[in-house]
Amino acid sequence: MIKTALELWNNYVTGISTGSPRLDEAIGMIRPGSTYLFYGDWKPVEKLTYSLTVNTVKRGKPALILTAIDYHSGSFLDLYDLGYTALQYGLDPDYCLKRVYVANMYNRRHVELADDLVKLSRMIGAGVIILYGATGVFRYWHYPKLLELLGRIKDALREVALVITSWELKQRKYPPDPDGPVYLRHFSNVVVYFKVSRRHRGLVKAYVLKHPWRPPVSLILRLRHHGLD
Repeated sequence: MIKTALELWNNYVTGISTGSPRLDEAIGMIRPGSTYLFYGDWKPVEKLTYSLTVNTVKRGKPALILTAIDYHSGSFLDLYDLGYTALQYGLDPDYCLKRVYVANMYNRRHVELADDLVKLSRMIGAGVIILYGATGVFRYWHYPKLLELLGRIKDALREVALVITSWELKQRKYPPDPDGPVYLRHFSNVVVYFKVSRRHRGLVKAYVLKHPWRPPVSLILRLRHHGLD
């Protein structure tokens, strides 16, 4: 019991790195019991997902990824890219991939599996649950179902960080809101928007739009093969 309490405190104090020191400083890293929304251009969101996953494994905790991408797209995760990211962080790719659990949500009816996902997370001792591509199978008018899924996971897992990623944005407002802003922005404790620079190749603008106790801030990051720097 004492060991478990110390481990939880250690996780809270140090947190899990996003892979970007500047972003970690801006949001206070990834903390258990909090919900994060990363959205915007696809590439930086994907790179952040992979680096966060690897850093979770590096901290000694498995990562649970729930993909919400339409299976007709033909690809859920780039395992080669994930393995390469592990290599860049000094981890054996095979060791890393064996500690990453993936559950595919092919359609909205899989919301009913939320309780099973919670049980799986507890069984493996996950350090983070990532809902990858949150708007892939959920459209705006189906967001109550998405909110039900997220709510059931969040209420049951106080000791695990919940990370939501989205990149399907078709809005003229700048910076745009996530799809279904009433749901996702208010549901998340921390909200970060990514925009790839059109003028300077390899640069990404990151806007921390919401944080419980820190003011909004904008950052300039560099897009690397293994994440954001």
